[in-house]
Amino acid sequence: MAMRRGLRRALGAGAIVALIAGVVAFSFAFDAGAISVGAFGATIGSFLSGVGNGRLPVTSAYVGGQVNNTPQVSPGCGRAAPFAAGNSEYEYIAAGGLSRAFLLHIPTGYQSSRAYPLLLSFHGTGSTAANMQRMTGFSTLADQAGFVVAYPQGVRGPYGATGWSSGGRGHPTLNDTLFVSDMLNTIQARLCINPRHIYASGFSNGGGMTWMLSCMLARRIAAFASVSGSYYPVKGSCEPGRAV
Repeated sequence: MAMRRGLRRALGAGAIVALIAGVVAFSFAFDAGAISVGAFGATIGSFLSGVGNGRLPVTSAYVGGQVNNTPQVSPGCGRAAPFAAGNSEYEYIAAGGLSRAFLLHIPTGYQSSRAYPLLLSFHGTGSTAANMQRMTGFSTLADQAGFVVAYPQGVRGPYGATGWSSGGRGHPTLNDTLFVSDMLNTIQARLCINPRHIYASGFSNGGGMTWMLSCMLARRIAAFASVSGSYYPVKGSCEPGRAV
């Protein structure tokens, strides 16, 4: 109940400072081995309990095949879910000329008449969507608190390891921002998602992808949390369009 109430509250300046300080401290502790992977899920769960500024404008347009940085009304409201609530299944879409996958978890008790928050959780280099689900425990948390989780699957880079196009040697170089945009379109078409409560988190290379999205999709994603992220210069410029 506390998390549900928190998701409805605005995120104040003091909470932003506390979040940044907490994530930085957590990153150092995680790298040092002082915090377990289970604590990672608990930390971002606490983050989710306080975010949601509710100030992102929403349009009714639905755009696919190009990066869409405009919040969308969810066409999935009122439609039957693609699979049973309380379960996780892989979904596949065409993005940038490739077949891309993400692991989608629908929380128990899902109702298509209610708009749910959505959390994106990006795995690190060499990992998988399924590993990220196990490591974070977000699906269990989603069942308890009532939100949808998507674990995107990265593709293999030039060194053969899965990852994200967020810069750095050996990482993929395709347009992962387009993949995320098309994935959001797909999820919102199939499920009832609150467009003002879409969040992104990630670990390591996935953390770098999270911060990349804070430059590229800040008008569509409300807030971002990165743990032990790998950060590289953004190609072009970082113009989020709002304070992030």
